[in-house]
Amino acid sequence: MQDSQIKGGEMHWKCWLGLHNWRMEEKANHLTRYCTRCGKASKNFEEVVAIMEMMSSLNERRAEFVYNAARLAAIAVQASVIPVSWEEREDAFKRQFLGVIERQCGEQRSKSLEELHEGWMQAYFAMGWVFGEVYDRENKIHPDLVPYAQLDPLERDKDAVFVALCEIARLWIR
Repeated sequence: MQDSQIKGGEMHWKCWLGLHNWRMEEKANHLTRYCTRCGKASKNFEEVVAIMEMMSSLNERRAEFVYNAARLAAIAVQASVIPVSWEEREDAFKRQFLGVIERQCGEQRSKSLEELHEGWMQAYFAMGWVFGEVYDRENKIHPDLVPYAQLDPLERDKDAVFVALCEIARLWIR
């Protein structure tokens, strides 16, 4: 039986690694419980944890690449909002961005610029940002917190560049 096949209600642990929107620890704990119930035991637990740590560092490398490349693109086109360096970003931002990159580099990635922008807006609202005409990082004010259709063409282009960078990261950063 191949790793990705389901047979008689059993699923090999490698299949669970592909699930999205779970925290790494939750994946490992679920795998351990599932394996114990189905008789595959927890002998693979250390291997699962090692693979998840590797995947986490892979996701972090992809996230930094996408973020920094998008930042350079904003600088190159003289965008009105130039993001600070990755190292200067808040932990809350990094956590949500890592989640976006994990999804965008996985099977459930979105190619809809409108959907991605809506997700970005919701993440920013959740972090306490509000709409304002002038960008102000300290006071969490951002002029792009508007529906996608209301963005100027440069901002729409930045969203398209983000999708392309995620695809590059997915295909080439391993």
